[in-house]
Amino acid sequence: MSYSGDPALASDVKQRILTTFRQTLELATKGSRQEALLGCDFILRLDPHFGPARTLQQLVQAGRSGPDLAALFGGAEVAPLEVPPPSPPAGAPLGAHFARLFVERRFGDILTEAEQGRQALAADAEARQLVDQARARLEAAPYVKTFVDSARQALQSGDTEEADRLIRKARVLDADHPELLALEEAKKFYSDPERSMGGRRRGIEMDEEPEAPAASAAPGVDLELPEVDFSFAGLAEDNYSLEPAGNSYAGEVGYGSGTGEVSGEHSGRIEELLATGQSACDRGEYQAAIDAWSRIFLIDIDHQEAARRIEKARQLKAEREREMEEIFHEGVARFDSGGFESAEAAFKQVLELSPGHLVALEYLEKIRERQIGAPLASVAGLPGAGLRGGEAPGLAVESGAPGARGARENVSGEILVPPEPGAARPRGDGERPGFALAAKRRGAPARGFVWIGGAVLVLLLAGGWLLLRNRASLFPNSREPLETAAPAAVDVIARARTLQAEGKTAVAIAQLRRLPPQEPQYAEAQSLISQWEALIKPAEPVPAGLPPEFERKRQELVGGAERACRDRELLRCDRWLTEAAAIAPLSPELTALQGQAKEGLAPLAEELKLYADGDYDFLLNRLWRRREAEPANRDVRQLIVDSYYNLGIVDLQRGDPAAAADKFREALELDPQDAALGRLQAFATVYSQRNEDLLFEIFVRNLPAR
Repeated sequence: MSYSGDPALASDVKQRILTTFRQTLELATKGSRQEALLGCDFILRLDPHFGPARTLQQLVQAGRSGPDLAALFGGAEVAPLEVPPPSPPAGAPLGAHFARLFVERRFGDILTEAEQGRQALAADAEARQLVDQARARLEAAPYVKTFVDSARQALQSGDTEEADRLIRKARVLDADHPELLALEEAKKFYSDPERSMGGRRRGIEMDEEPEAPAASAAPGVDLELPEVDFSFAGLAEDNYSLEPAGNSYAGEVGYGSGTGEVSGEHSGRIEELLATGQSACDRGEYQAAIDAWSRIFLIDIDHQEAARRIEKARQLKAEREREMEEIFHEGVARFDSGGFESAEAAFKQVLELSPGHLVALEYLEKIRERQIGAPLASVAGLPGAGLRGGEAPGLAVESGAPGARGARENVSGEILVPPEPGAARPRGDGERPGFALAAKRRGAPARGFVWIGGAVLVLLLAGGWLLLRNRASLFPNSREPLETAAPAAVDVIARARTLQAEGKTAVAIAQLRRLPPQEPQYAEAQSLISQWEALIKPAEPVPAGLPPEFERKRQELVGGAERACRDRELLRCDRWLTEAAAIAPLSPELTALQGQAKEGLAPLAEELKLYADGDYDFLLNRLWRRREAEPANRDVRQLIVDSYYNLGIVDLQRGDPAAAADKFREALELDPQDAALGRLQAFATVYSQRNEDLLFEIFVRNLPAR
């Protein structure tokens, strides 16, 4: 069937409404009147303009049910809603179009169109923001659904606080979710005291029931509670019952709500629960009665008699608790003022009303400790309950009646086990043999302990003296190490030059290689190693069969290196000669030229090491300070340019073209003639304004560092 409601609703909401209507129509066809009314009410809260639900609600309220309802709506089967694919209006801005789709909650359509129109999306910031919000709403939809379902269950079970907490969580994720709005609207009916009974507790709009005469009306319809004296003065004598006088529930409807819709089997179960709860209430067990009557709502949720009895039992329970608290606080006040006898009577009365009152038990124990100087053995009925401060507790226990002993045994397992008769009776001083002698000895110091302590102290002092005297032999490794004279400093460079002059060039090179990098002469040693290795290693001639393109490339590198050396760009000279040597070995002249370049780069040895380690951020700080001191040093400028170049490559490979563009821009300010830098700066600028694609990843992955 086509959707005959509000056309502005989102497609998923329309589909949910149609599915719910199909299920509601099936329930109405089967005769489930209350469930059908709930379904219609839920649909109308989602879409008040959905006409079929309103029509079905009126028919069900009028008593119509059965298969004829399905025929009125063209059968019980409802075809799924066919939503045409979204088509953005021609010429409209993408942000405005996405805003309209967002209001209609067509988040999937927004993401689909964003995927299809990436170029237009890159130029519209508002559209990109809406796409992010739509993606977040779609990701949060399952969580919102879980929170809403849990809140609905909590609301139906009466846990309003839990429902409010879950609703707040769902509102944070998606405040405009249709099911959340419908649940918040339905929550008003649960929290409305005027709708707390009957079908209106679920928000069903039902016809007003006519007022029935007092004599012939069903007893469960009247919700007014009769005036009852809630005091406990005559409760035992009156055999108080919660059933109103003159009510009889043995008719056709049993203990139902008066509607006649409860089956015979369910009616018998309701009678059983009512009787069970009434028995518990007559015994004064109001909570057990409330639990029994509450189970009736699982059978008939609108059972008014059960609700009336539960309310009455709650009032009686609250009255008992109030009276118990008054007695307890009165006993505490008497205890604080020193009236222990009256306080004990008050606490025992509290325990009669509530046997598990732990604070009253603690106060009774304190009273008993004050009276007899021993912990409380029982709560009530113990022998010696009326002891005064000067009486002997043992005599009172021995003279107790047999009934009192039985009362003590009944509660001994619950609190404390009392001592056997006569065991707690203290002995007199005259009955203790040797009492005077023990008291006299107790005041005298134990001389044996003094002698033992003195002997132990002497042994400890003797052992410490022996240990200190033989410390050198017992702990040979504790001697302080002998100070040895530091070896005289040897000038490695001078020693190597001497060996080279003697014709021992290989030995001199070996001596220089042993010099660690942290030594000040390390740079000079590396320069000498390069020069002497070129002398002892004969240069190989350029192969005659070198391809023309390699020969041309080598000539360009050699020519550039010679020009760089003339311009004092030693870093480029050394780099290009190294590349030329990789194609073909260098001639002796070029080897000597490279040695001169390396010797000129010796002051930059530490910076070159940092560059080789890839620590460009720390290196740039040092290079900028050196450039301020030596603005004409071209090697320092080239190192700065190359460091920025390599940092830009790293940013591109990490997917941050904007940061890479900034690095390339800094390098171009120092060397505007660098063509490779210009191309990479333009490339990074373009991709900082658009999304990365596969070509970007392939190009960046293969970029070489300098």
